[in-house]
Amino acid sequence: MAPEPGYTIAFASFAPLNTDIFVADANGRDPKPHNASFSSDGKWIVFTSQREGTADIYRVHPDGSGLKRLVADPAFDDQGSLSPNGKFLAFVSSRSGQADIWVLELATRKPPDGATYILNQPVSANYGCTDSLSGADTCAGPVVNGSNIDTAGLGAKSFTINATDRAGNRAMKSNSYSVVQAQYVFIGFLAPVDNLPTVNTGKAGRTYPVKWQLRDSNGAYVSS
Repeated sequence: MAPEPGYTIAFASFAPLNTDIFVADANGRDPKPHNASFSSDGKWIVFTSQREGTADIYRVHPDGSGLKRLVADPAFDDQGSLSPNGKFLAFVSSRSGQADIWVLELATRKPPDGATYILNQPVSANYGCTDSLSGADTCAGPVVNGSNIDTAGLGAKSFTINATDRAGNRAMKSNSYSVVQAQYVFIGFLAPVDNLPTVNTGKAGRTYPVKWQLRDSNGAYVSS
């Protein structure tokens, strides 16, 4: 009897504290926390995980090696997919206040060209430089890799990386991004004021406290 061909299945696991995607053998054994979004060459799996507390996008080899977080942001990031050449990552994110499709250039990581961030939003720089011939010698951006980029002022901004290789050649890569005012969502009034369609009435001359709730573009409650 000829042996049965090997198959791999992907499934979602909704645990009490987080959600993950797993890849397992066809019999359900040996599950690994990976997404079913494979790269064109089959060498990478892109997946969404909440292992760090927020929904971020990771990349890993099918055997579980080479795990790396590609997108780390307080917003909800999901549905990552690599371009056919593996240089770009397309994904869905709520970082602009609504669900939009974003494209990330993996060579420079952050900020992607044309990105939009909220005023004072913490966005960490994540970049690197490579050279396939002599090797990279220097690689520097406006902030140290891992530090927050400038989102303290409104308007158009740029993030420029300068690099040199060991042969003395120089290269520069610059991405533009914008910082906008946060968009607030009105949640409703709190007691003793009732929300629509209730009509609030009270005695003349009496003071009534009016309290309400707002959420910012990241879905967090605004307290001040």
